[in-house]
Amino acid sequence: MPRTREEMKPLLQGDLDGLCGLYALINASRMAMPTLPKKKCQKVFYDSLRWLRARRGMPAMLCQGITHDILVRLYNNVFQQHWPNISKKHPFWGKARPQNRDDFFQRMKEEASRPNQGVFISIGGTHDHWSVIREISDDRIYLFDSSGLKYLPRERCGNSEEDNFCHIIKPGYVILLSCE
Repeated sequence: MPRTREEMKPLLQGDLDGLCGLYALINASRMAMPTLPKKKCQKVFYDSLRWLRARRGMPAMLCQGITHDILVRLYNNVFQQHWPNISKKHPFWGKARPQNRDDFFQRMKEEASRPNQGVFISIGGTHDHWSVIREISDDRIYLFDSSGLKYLPRERCGNSEEDNFCHIIKPGYVILLSCE
């Protein structure tokens, strides 16, 4: 805790709100369709806030974050209307679950390398955050992130809470957005 004004740092956008999931959905859509204009993204953001406002508990969502289920419903109800040519896929639901950590990150690496595709993820552990994977190398997971998070060291990432890793990327929460 800073003791003087000189030690204080300003609060940044995102420090007090839980809208990283909404930003991550927009950024994953932008990865799927790089030509999306900022004005169109602003319209989707506005319509998303209106849709969320119609749901009960918006103050809690704004301050504590938006759950995976709400984000999926938001995508289905708002994003699909604006961008019908972007499709959504849950690659690790059901029997498609990865066999182990290496299999998971190899499959994620392949998905992230596809053109016109955004890989939307939940980062648990140290971070409680939604983000987008830009690229995966042998030692890092590079992010396209609304809060400025650049990368996660791969050796510190797991895909299960039973694993003892700093960063948990849950397979069931991965969403692929792609443009045909």
